[in-house]
Amino acid sequence: MPGRDAVLYLAHAWSPARALRFDRLRRQTAALADCHLLYQGAGGEAPEGAREAAAGAIHVFQAAALAARLGYGYLRPSGLVPGCAHYPVIDFSRRHAYRHYWLIESDVEFSGDWATLLRAGDASPAGLLASHLRRHRDAPDWVWWSSFRAPVPADPAIPRRIGKRRKAFLPVYRISLDAVRLIDRLHRQGCAGHYEMLLPTAIFHAGLGVVDLNALAALYRGTEQDPLPDTARRSTLRWRPEVSLDEFERNFAADTIYHPVKAEWTFDGARVVDGAGKVGAPPQTPSRACVPRTTGPRGPRPLNLSNGLQRPCLCWGSRGQSPLALLLRAMRRMIFRP
Repeated sequence: MPGRDAVLYLAHAWSPARALRFDRLRRQTAALADCHLLYQGAGGEAPEGAREAAAGAIHVFQAAALAARLGYGYLRPSGLVPGCAHYPVIDFSRRHAYRHYWLIESDVEFSGDWATLLRAGDASPAGLLASHLRRHRDAPDWVWWSSFRAPVPADPAIPRRIGKRRKAFLPVYRISLDAVRLIDRLHRQGCAGHYEMLLPTAIFHAGLGVVDLNALAALYRGTEQDPLPDTARRSTLRWRPEVSLDEFERNFAADTIYHPVKAEWTFDGARVVDGAGKVGAPPQTPSRACVPRTTGPRGPRPLNLSNGLQRPCLCWGSRGQSPLALLLRAMRRMIFRP
């Protein structure tokens, strides 16, 4: 098993802000992982600026050629989106074996040292670290549950019952080598489904473990990834709406993941920098009274929401074992180790 991790920065366009974001990511993780640029380019080409920034550590792909190379098609004719944004990670893993792969989309911002995130992940051997873990009963109306397809008989890692399926939010996640190989094998066997469901479901039922990033540290705030008028529940790591510069500066919290950041600005670790290189004042951490209700003194405190949603799960262990059972088993091993 390889002993080093890879950080993969996934982009389909290049700009000054993306270049600055990638440069900080590479510098701050250099001691812990190898940082690569995964670039989706028309005709398999990347801009010269992207190639210079990557300094040779670049993996360029074109959507149609990628599917042909992998040997299986997309969920929809449109390509990677929706549901197949994990294909570049699988393609990269076939050529480069690492212990873990951290995937960071280019519109993800982190208000701390990126090494903090990687070191938090070192505390867990789980096959998948992700955000907003949900079971089917937690979000039964999610539109992609029905995207699942599998041959008969199906692999044991793929449950037929919809109630046993899981979902996660994946703009930033860590996946292990054995988990990537599992997903690759399932696709080659004919399994398909939106990757936000397929990855956590298969990895959990294969016994590799799925853990929420917030179980490791307070890495994002808020419980909801979808648009909500209630800003106290709206997550800093979400699908929509866009995280504006005003929101970032007004509700700044250290060591926190923000997504999606679409405008031409980035955080350099101390200050906000725009695409032209203009530096702003350091963001101010809000007072305790301004911190969203979903955050307590020890980090995120998932709500038991009154609208019928269940308390979010923070980790799933091996099949048939609760996270508490796994923790107790690990403690017994440490206590009674000969």
